[in-house]
Amino acid sequence: MFTIFIAIAIVLITTIVIWRAGWFSHHLSPSSAVLFRMDSNHTYHITASLIFDSLLPRDKLIHHVRKKLNHILPFRSVIKTTWYGWPYYDDSNKFDFESHITSVHIDRPLSEACANQVVEQEMNKAMHPSSQLWKMKLHYFSNNKTLLLFRLNHCVADGVGSACTLLHICEACDEPEHDQTTTLTAKQTQPTSSKNPILTFFEILFSTIKTICLLFVSMPEPNHTLRASDNKEQNYKVCMGSSVPLENIKNISRRLSSNQQRVTVNDVIISALSASLRKYILEHGKRVDKHKLSNGVNLDISALVLADTRDHSFRNMRELMNKIKKEGLKEEFLGNNFGTLMLEMPLSFSNELQRLEWTVKETNTLKKSVMPILTKCVSFVFGFIPTPIFRFCFWTVADRTSIALSNVVGPQFRIHILGHMIEQVNFMVAPIGSMGTIISVLSYNQQVKLCISSYQSVLPDPSLIVDYFHNTLSELESL
Repeated sequence: MFTIFIAIAIVLITTIVIWRAGWFSHHLSPSSAVLFRMDSNHTYHITASLIFDSLLPRDKLIHHVRKKLNHILPFRSVIKTTWYGWPYYDDSNKFDFESHITSVHIDRPLSEACANQVVEQEMNKAMHPSSQLWKMKLHYFSNNKTLLLFRLNHCVADGVGSACTLLHICEACDEPEHDQTTTLTAKQTQPTSSKNPILTFFEILFSTIKTICLLFVSMPEPNHTLRASDNKEQNYKVCMGSSVPLENIKNISRRLSSNQQRVTVNDVIISALSASLRKYILEHGKRVDKHKLSNGVNLDISALVLADTRDHSFRNMRELMNKIKKEGLKEEFLGNNFGTLMLEMPLSFSNELQRLEWTVKETNTLKKSVMPILTKCVSFVFGFIPTPIFRFCFWTVADRTSIALSNVVGPQFRIHILGHMIEQVNFMVAPIGSMGTIISVLSYNQQVKLCISSYQSVLPDPSLIVDYFHNTLSELESL
């Protein structure tokens, strides 16, 4: 057994050294290879919708995007696999940008319901990585507005990488940068250093053991209203709700903070989301789930919170945008550089203040966790194991959660493409496996939006969650 362990370690170390030397520069990273291998339906993509206040011409957009992205390998390639099964970028054939940027005219005005329908239709279409890794589609509406739908295969970039790609092709308006929202990043989730190095070691060791137990040893989530029962379902439903002023959420966090307890924007959002899920289950959930919540029993529903692990050296989004403009869209901005946190959703609380207090304690604990770094390492190892073992390990981990939660901090100023102002930005990721609901919180130009994508069998109408979310924020404002 010891000999096998040493052999595996030598193989991994040798692979990392060769990788860093650039010998496999066209190969996908192990973390990206994991996402490629688990996307058997070819629908696991980052989907962004940009709404413009005017008609964005297709011919000028093609020329602009070609100029910005043609020199970046993933955007002029398709993915193929080597004889030993590893995916790599193939740019041997001439790339046709025109076939990747299409347009359609819709003879009706753009509305929230219409935008949701358009995104739903596109998200349900497969996009095979051997023929297309990304695409843009312009939707022209009768009220002279444009919806630009950008789909990017998740193995190319995560949410932050997709946002950086959009920033690369956009321009900033000459407006002041406002304060940023807070989000769980790797810098915020590092274990706090203790004065005693021995204590620090045991804190990290305990957190490591706890994380491994959560991922591989703990019991899978029981079946409940929000859990997907069919891993092969492909019929998605989406909702891109109306915006909430960021200042309103900041006012709630400031008003409910005290000397003993600091409430962040993230705490308010997570608490409001928990209340929204509770209300949905009480009104539309299974009878057994309703009975449990009515009697104050928690449903043991955990959310997989995505935490960016990039080493950011910028203070705000304008600095990031200027860095991308100056240095180009480098490899550090793309790829899948994130870890995960397991956050238990406090659905049993009926009192808003008790729920918020519990959320603050839980998020403060997570900020000291090494879980994002460990889960990133697990993802790296998953990239090397044989496919049958990989599938078993992946679904073992996936069974521990049913909801994924991401927070994308966008620019707090207006941006445009070729002089056409972007009114709204929406981000969504397709559900996968037992994670039947993906909730994305996006802030742009001092507005916060909740975007939900789910299996139709799990959430036939995700707009209900968004409505409950807005109502909960109103209740928190009145406390």
